[in-house]
Amino acid sequence: MKKISFFAIVTLMLFSQGCEKDSSTTINSDLKLFAYAGILAGSSGYYTLTINEMGADAVVTIDNTAYPLSVTKKIKKDEDIDSLVLSDGNVKLIYTFHYATQTPSVIISIPGHDVQNTIGILYDYRYPKLYSKIKEAVQLYKGTSTSTYNTSYISFTYFFGLNMIDKSYAALEKCTDSNFPSDIGRITPYTGTFSETDTTLTFNFPDGPLTLLKNGNNLEYNDSGPDNYTFVMLLKKIDL
Repeated sequence: MKKISFFAIVTLMLFSQGCEKDSSTTINSDLKLFAYAGILAGSSGYYTLTINEMGADAVVTIDNTAYPLSVTKKIKKDEDIDSLVLSDGNVKLIYTFHYATQTPSVIISIPGHDVQNTIGILYDYRYPKLYSKIKEAVQLYKGTSTSTYNTSYISFTYFFGLNMIDKSYAALEKCTDSNFPSDIGRITPYTGTFSETDTTLTFNFPDGPLTLLKNGNNLEYNDSGPDNYTFVMLLKKIDL
């Protein structure tokens, strides 16, 4: 089995709904209780997952191939959801939700790949009015950066999950090239907050803020200076 360093950034989003219903007595297969979108790092993959009162549907996309998954099971939104398994016989997604702590878990297994762990950002579905004016509760981006200084250079791939409600993000940085070989393959996760204007989006990293320009569905940064200093970053929005 091929071993690939895998990391999943998991971001939970809410689909807007009208008035809430008591799921213990009313079943509505169109009422979404939860919706997730996550990025699978290592082989350019991502997934979407929706939970409704009659089960769940997911699409796992890896190496540009989409795998639709589904399961039928009665779900109550005020109870725990234990090990809901979606599988096509090869690709498998296991979803668990602990109601008391509002903690979700998503585990994905794909033949030939090693999915190691996940980071979750939770949106609370019980407050739909918060989402009424938000077109997309979550945005996913993937991209690259390259920087140089004198004779040194380093390149990264990035995967970002943005919570558009509370302006928080989860991100993964993986070194793909460097003049220091020990850097290559290093994976660093980040979590934090961001702010935006009509033309910019600023990530608050531990080392300080980084402001990227909005250009259509892309986020871009380009800087240069003395001593062969350059830093170029491009993030492309994933169409969910």
